[in-house]
Amino acid sequence: MSPGSTRTGGVLEDMVLPALRHGGYECKVQAHVGKRLGLGAHKVDCIATKDGRAVLISVKWQQVSGTAEQKVPFEVICLLDAIDANPGSYAKAYVVLGGEGWKLRGYYVSGALTKYISYSDKVEILTLEGFIGRSNIGRGVSGGRDDPAGSPQVLHGAPARPEALQQEGPSASHWLAG
Repeated sequence: MSPGSTRTGGVLEDMVLPALRHGGYECKVQAHVGKRLGLGAHKVDCIATKDGRAVLISVKWQQVSGTAEQKVPFEVICLLDAIDANPGSYAKAYVVLGGEGWKLRGYYVSGALTKYISYSDKVEILTLEGFIGRSNIGRGVSGGRDDPAGSPQVLHGAPARPEALQQEGPSASHWLAG
């Protein structure tokens, strides 16, 4: 990771951005998307664009047990707000969870948070490995034939199939074959 970078910043620079760029996405890093729930500036880690469709990406890193887990629901709410405040600007948003310190990672990526917050049509929570696998091959963000928008297996639209929710890591790339 780059000297002086935060863990999240290093993960973004070393893993997420290269995978997105390899997949053909243009990336705007630390992008301002409005005000966080009407208060201070809301910046996302990345806005990824391909074929005229943009998505918001927020990376959360949890190396050891800590407070990042408590920030996930708030981040989902803020991303929903950013999408709603900018109609037609963003197709979807992603919260990407990386690191070994997550106690609730399985809970979040399973979609169980939808019991309390309705977000699955606009925000998806993924593991770092799952997100890298999808973005690296250029599918799931932009729509179109090679990037099947609305397919339940991809980074776009409806929630994933239940069997896909149990997968973590690179082996989950079969979700993309829709």
